[in-house]
Amino acid sequence: MAADHPEHYVNLEATLCARRSDYFPINQYENPDNPGAYYQTLGPEIWRQTGGGVTHFIAGGSTGGTVTGTGRFLKEASRGRCKVLMPDPVGSVMLGAYHGDGTAVVIGALAAKSYAVEGVGKDSVPGCVDFSIVDAMLSVTDKQCFDMCLRLSREEGLLTGGSSGLNMHAAVELSGRCKPKP
Repeated sequence: MAADHPEHYVNLEATLCARRSDYFPINQYENPDNPGAYYQTLGPEIWRQTGGGVTHFIAGGSTGGTVTGTGRFLKEASRGRCKVLMPDPVGSVMLGAYHGDGTAVVIGALAAKSYAVEGVGKDSVPGCVDFSIVDAMLSVTDKQCFDMCLRLSREEGLLTGGSSGLNMHAAVELSGRCKPKP
């Protein structure tokens, strides 16, 4: 749904909060508690479950909370050895904003195009994204995302959505290029 449509989830949140005094906006795209929560929870969980052996973390951009918070924790815990990779759907502005040196272009300088993968592609760069955490990005087409969903269903019995297809496609694609250093 287009970002200016009244039923777009961000606009719907604002409308519902305006109508109900017992509702409040989370502002997940700009709220610093978003990456902070992942730093305190998911990052340590992954670190523990891998026995500190995780070498790569792959997460689509979305709000920026997961990739920034979890990525920051894993980089710190691994003393910089863990690489953070962020796939992005073709048509989203995130890859176009990424310079690879921790900086991003001005948000208004990019124009989003149509894409079907929900929940990860963006038409603006959320304030929660810290590009200095991201080591590399990969542009993934809708077809690649949804083909991976079908593959996961057929081969693994997993029923996933497009964002999982995005992340898994990136993991498979990048696995041959990003070898861990001893």
